[in-house]
Amino acid sequence: MTKGDLSPKGVTLERISRVERQNNKLQPISGVKMTIRLMENKTVSKRPYPIPLKLQEALNEEIQRLLSEWIIRKAQCTDYISPAYPIVKKNGKIKLDADY
Repeated sequence: MTKGDLSPKGVTLERISRVERQNNKLQPISGVKMTIRLMENKTVSKRPYPIPLKLQEALNEEIQRLLSEWIIRKAQCTDYISPAYPIVKKNGKIKLDADY
C-alpha cells in the first residue's frame, strides 16, 4: 500500500498493520466504537454447526488459548448467536472462524 492509496482495501490494510503486539501476542483493542444495525423485535440466532469428533480436542485447546490470551472472552447469555467452527490450516493447526 502506498501512502496515497485511500481505497477501502488500502485503508483496511493500514488498520490491520496497526494491530499492536507485545511479546508476540495480540493485545485487546479498546476505544473502538461499532454500530450494529438490528431489525426491531428480531433476534439473530443460528444453531451451532456440528464439530467432527476428531477435531473437538484440538478446538477446545485453541479456545482455551484464545481465552487465556484475551483474544476472545466468555459472553453472558444473549439472544444473538453466531456459530463458530474450526478450520484446519495447512500446518495442521486449528483456526476458529465465526459465521456472522
